[in-house]
Amino acid sequence: MRSQEEVKNQLLQRAEADQRIRAVLLQGSRAHPDQTPDELSDYDVVFALDSPESLRDLKSDLSWLDGMGDRVIAQTSDDQLDHDDQDDYGCMTLYADGLRVDLGLRPVERLQSDFQSGDHDPTVVWLDKDDALSVSPEAGHRWLPEKPDERLYRICCNEFWWVSVYVAKGIWRRRMPYAQEHLHIVRNELLKMAEWYAGTTTDFSVSVGKCGGQLEKYLPAPLWQQLTDTYAAGDYAALWKSLYAAADLFRSLALEVAASLGFDYCQQDDERVSAFLRKIQTSETTRRRAVTCAFTGRRPQSLPWRYDDGHPAARAFARELRAVIKQTYDEGFRIFLCGMAQGVDLLACEQTMILQETECPDIKIIAAIPGRNQTQGWPGDQIERYQACLERCHARRILSQFCSVESYHLRNRWMVDNAGKVIAVWEGDLSGGTGRTVAYARKQGVAVTRLWPEQE
Repeated sequence: MRSQEEVKNQLLQRAEADQRIRAVLLQGSRAHPDQTPDELSDYDVVFALDSPESLRDLKSDLSWLDGMGDRVIAQTSDDQLDHDDQDDYGCMTLYADGLRVDLGLRPVERLQSDFQSGDHDPTVVWLDKDDALSVSPEAGHRWLPEKPDERLYRICCNEFWWVSVYVAKGIWRRRMPYAQEHLHIVRNELLKMAEWYAGTTTDFSVSVGKCGGQLEKYLPAPLWQQLTDTYAAGDYAALWKSLYAAADLFRSLALEVAASLGFDYCQQDDERVSAFLRKIQTSETTRRRAVTCAFTGRRPQSLPWRYDDGHPAARAFARELRAVIKQTYDEGFRIFLCGMAQGVDLLACEQTMILQETECPDIKIIAAIPGRNQTQGWPGDQIERYQACLERCHARRILSQFCSVESYHLRNRWMVDNAGKVIAVWEGDLSGGTGRTVAYARKQGVAVTRLWPEQE
């Protein structure tokens, strides 16, 4: 990565050779007195030009920027739909070594006006051929959080709770992009409240950075953890978790801000919307369970044919299991949860896929994975079988980073909690994972269909 001095010298060399360029300014995080730039910080540089005509001439040929390095990608004002400022043109360039230069072209008169009004970013003057630009390094926007009045506070609270309902509706309707987009809107209001919270603890004297990038410095560790929990993975259970994490954190921060600034918190909106969210979640869970079936069963060592899937008894039982799955489909079940273990799990997954290919195209199979290292120590042919099944699953639910006794229990409970029926390939012994899963299902009132291969 090039040093700032190297970058500065390259840009000044260009400016000094062109009489149309009258000054060079550094702005952005590298000029901000409250920021500590790192090696990936952009160089926000402005070339001050002698006239609007020079701006139009210079923007027509920016090929010289390629001389600064191996360009990865660039974006100019012409690539932006909302750009219509004739006196401000930009070209942002990313180079292969990580350098990014955001070059702005503006007439000197425009910059003089900005400096006189104070409407500008913190600025360091690198070059001023005419001594025409006077600006203090401490001047300009500090981007400090603005202390809200009570109306702004109420609007933020109202928007947060109002849009939370849209997240729940998106989950209920199984519309992932819709739910994620509205969770993003909810989180923006949460970040706004977090910024105000940071302001109340610092007398609104520090910046939390673009998009709240510095918030971790100003939130207690438990609150910061809650904030990270609001970023959802790509499944609906995680979306519920993130939405509730956002609600809990928003409530905590909003109460603190209200107490500090003498505002009234919208307790009634909070309580009513929270109750409504729980109602939708209960409805969504009930509806989903009504069409979801989970598999549980013994490992190969407990099956009569062990690992010999070509044994006549194994083939006969596969047909029997497929018939039970088809009957379950005819009862209205469309989603099948598979724990992906050797033995019954993979057999059930394969038989469900056969039905999906032949008779039941709307079946969805979800892999419930106890840990990312589930196949560690498996025979090679079983790993291939696992991968073939996994590739054809509609979705994956990974319950833990690594497999453990607890992660297997967690996987089994998750499947039961999300199913309205369990198909158990099980001889009736309550010991072991299958027995415990069946016992848990019965305790939860989940129907269990049991089958076991005939013994010869």
